[in-house]
Amino acid sequence: MILGMKFRLKTLRVASLVLFSITIVKLFFYDLAGNSTGKILSFILLGVILLLISFLYQKLKFIIQDDKDEKNV
Repeated sequence: MILGMKFRLKTLRVASLVLFSITIVKLFFYDLAGNSTGKILSFILLGVILLLISFLYQKLKFIIQDDKDEKNV
């Protein structure tokens, strides 16, 4: 995700979002079958990861908008 934002590569950003989505699906179908301590840690880590992604997108929103502007020209 960071490399995709730094080098303004939309494909890297999309690939990282797909990887995050696969991780979330894995969390719900595999990790939640374990003990309660694992569930708690999984949800805490998921929350931290999602907060970091949200922060990065909000902080670096101008990079994403630049990609759209370059394609329209």
